[in-house]
Formats: sequence, structure tokens, C-alpha cells
Amino acid sequence: MNTIQVSLKNIYGKIVCKSDSIDTKFGQYPRIGWVNINGRYMKRRNIKYKIIKLEESPQYKFLCNNTNYYKEYMNVTGWISGYGQERKNAVKNFENLIKNFDEKKMTQIDCVIEDGKYVLVDGLHRCSIMFYKNKDKLIKINIIKCKDFTSLPRK
Repeated sequence: MNTIQVSLKNIYGKIVCKSDSIDTKFGQYPRIGWVNINGRYMKRRNIKYKIIKLEESPQYKFLCNNTNYYKEYMNVTGWISGYGQERKNAVKNFENLIKNFDEKKMTQIDCVIEDGKYVLVDGLHRCSIMFYKNKDKLIKINIIKCKDFTSLPRK
């Protein structure tokens, strides 16, 4: 594992792309393994991902008062398995994280290098909060290898 300091301006997220083939009342950003209330199972090949800058993330947009994009992205209705049940509280959970976030507890975060970019494996909510507060902040990242993450199908 390689640990370095990087500006939040140089950190990227990987998010699910909007699916045009899914009924809009069930949320258009499903994750692999989810099942909607009609019993449709989401397979790996049906989900596409994209790499984005922190300021393009639904989490950052939420912090900038564009809450609808975050709510839509988090699929708060229509999913009965996977993380779907937990999504019902996604907005409230994120609001609690924002309110109680302690930067001092975040000592480092895992990233992979993909397309020459530092891409978060986990921590997009936390990094979006820090980026919102201080775009020039430096953070410690662990550069890891994670084939399951880097091999996710891209749009």
C-alpha cells in the first residue's frame, strides 16, 4: 500500500450512471444485485459507471442545495433488496453526517488509480463535505489495487 497526500481537487468519485431502461418510479440509478418491487434483478452488465470530479457528485450538489439530484441518485423508493432498504433514510443519514462530521477522525482514505486519476473506493460523502468546506485541503490517501472496483462496467 502506498500512502500520499493529495489535494481534494485531484480526487474523483465513481458513480452509477442513470439508466434509461428502468421505470422512473423505481429510481433510475440501481446498483448491482438490487431487486425492484417488480422482481427485476440488476445484473453487473446492466449497470454502467462513470468517473467524476467531486464537484459533479450528487453528494456535493446536495451540499450546494441541489437536493433533488441526490435524492434521485440515492433511489429512495422502489428497491427491495441490496442496499435498497437503507436508501429510504439516505437523505436523513447524509444530513446527520454533515451535521456531525469530524474531519479529525478521517485520517486517510482508499483510492485506486484509474485512467490516471485518484478515484475513491469509499468516502465520496465524506470527501464531498471536506471539498465543500475547503477545496484546497490536502488529504492522505492509500493507493490500493481493487480489481472488483476498477473492472466495473463504464459508460
